[in-house]
Amino acid sequence: MLRAVSKFGGSSVADAACVSRVVSLIKAPPADRTRQHVVVSAPGKRTLPGGAPDIKVTDLLLKAHGLAAAKSRPEYDATMTTIAARFMELCPGLASLQAGLDAAARDIYDHGELDTGFAASRGEYLNGLVVAHETGMEFVNPADEFIIFGDDRKLDAVRTLEAVRRRVACQPGAPGFVIPGFFGGVGGKATPQMVATMSRGGSDVTASLVAAALATDLKTNAHDPGAGDIGGVLG
Repeated sequence: MLRAVSKFGGSSVADAACVSRVVSLIKAPPADRTRQHVVVSAPGKRTLPGGAPDIKVTDLLLKAHGLAAAKSRPEYDATMTTIAARFMELCPGLASLQAGLDAAARDIYDHGELDTGFAASRGEYLNGLVVAHETGMEFVNPADEFIIFGDDRKLDAVRTLEAVRRRVACQPGAPGFVIPGFFGGVGGKATPQMVATMSRGGSDVTASLVAAALATDLKTNAHDPGAGDIGGVLG
């Protein structure tokens, strides 16, 4: 059996049609692939009618953070309304997504004094909720004892691999997991103050960590005749 980790970047989940294509790929894997896990980025730039310019969700969130730091409430609310509309186009009526949007709008403004990490991470977080709902897979908050940073806000690879393996690799028969890329939690804590982000390309790092945990699980269970190869797919 091939156990796969698939990562989908911002352009591949930019709008509802893109998400639909991604969901179709996830739901129709090769017959020899099992326990497929998915890492997603925040929605990127869309192709708009007439070639109109578009803005990535992460850039909108960074704008919102700046407005929160400046306590520019009307402009902040307008920007968050734009972000909410963008996500609700992906999955209209999803209660967990609306709750996530409400929490993000509250927490980004209330913690405008923080660095940009928490605000920047919300695009991946919210898109993970969308893809998990659409695929029926389980959502994982990477800041909650999953992708772990040290007190210096540097990735703790050893603790992370142990945590990922406990959650993902060692659950035979579990459905796949949808994991937002790019961020984790200092000490494994998911509060706004403790969310930490990786540098550009961080979603690829998240996918690599999950694949490495699966590979460790495979070696540990090498006696298991059902164990197979690890596959990776980057989107």
